Amino acid sequence: MNALTAMYGPPRPQPTGRVDYLHLGVTVETLELAGAQARRGYTVAFVQDGKAHSVLIHEANREVSDAEFFSRVVGEAPDGTEAPEALTNDRAVCLLRNGWVQESLELFLRALPLAQAYVGLGAYFQHPSVMDFSSAKACLSRSLELNPNCDQAWANLAAIGFARNEFESTLEACARALELNPANATAAYYAAFSLRALHGSEAVDRIRSLLAVCLHNSHEFPAAIPLVYAGLAWCQQVRGEG
Repeated sequence: MNALTAMYGPPRPQPTGRVDYLHLGVTVETLELAGAQARRGYTVAFVQDGKAHSVLIHEANREVSDAEFFSRVVGEAPDGTEAPEALTNDRAVCLLRNGWVQESLELFLRALPLAQAYVGLGAYFQHPSVMDFSSAKACLSRSLELNPNCDQAWANLAAIGFARNEFESTLEACARALELNPANATAAYYAAFSLRALHGSEAVDRIRSLLAVCLHNSHEFPAAIPLVYAGLAWCQQVRGEG
């Protein structure tokens, strides 16, 4: 965190004011066009379902190379085997996970059309400070077109279904994610609570096993841990083990 703060300062809000290019709608075409424009240094924005998303062009994204970024953040420079756009995407993921939300958007766009960059953009649009599920779903759907075996894309798609109380479709996406990666904590979490919403105590054993996956892989989904413990306590109560 100290290294990120030294490079970026405190996280900034979404910018306002004049932009060079305004795109109506968040689609594969507008995202990839915006990515090309961002790589050339233009400011861009999107309007989707009444929500505006302006891309913050941060000086650190331009002045600090990806190699220097990782040297300062993790203490080790990349070994040169990863493609440049993949490094840019990894940098965006690091920023997003640590709270530099707006600073991550430009980098995700610059990493397009990489499939993982669409996963990252989906996570950006799902972030609590953004909450644009329509745009998030469009990004995740494109990621799965490019790579149908990305378990995290399926898990993030499940999160959108859960937020919309679409528990059946959530379970379908979770099943696909867990088939690809049985240790995916995000998918296990949303599967557990979707089963509870649909079937209650009848599914207690399966719910408990899914919550155990979350607990075992808590580093992947730390924000959910209090609810995981609450869910496990419910399982104990249902089974009379309290």
